[in-house]
Amino acid sequence: MGIIYNVLIRRRIRKLVIEDDYVELTVGNEKSRLEMSEIQYVLINKYSISFIPNKVNLTLLSIGISYREEVLNNFSHKELIVDNSNLYQ
Repeated sequence: MGIIYNVLIRRRIRKLVIEDDYVELTVGNEKSRLEMSEIQYVLINKYSISFIPNKVNLTLLSIGISYREEVLNNFSHKELIVDNSNLYQ
């Protein structure tokens, strides 16, 4: 089930935008956006990267691990990144 979900998400992601003040993800025809002030941390796991919001009523953004380098290179708030990917080697 997880593999199927991962493949479907990868096919649907059209655009990931990382700016100094927000992260925006376009999936299909829908856009989801988190302001930097709304991000508690960015969790990098073996297969996914999640932008975890600091409030329950905000949308969690999750993308495939193939975006790892883009996130590491373009996300300016490095102190918010929790990289757990080495735990799975």
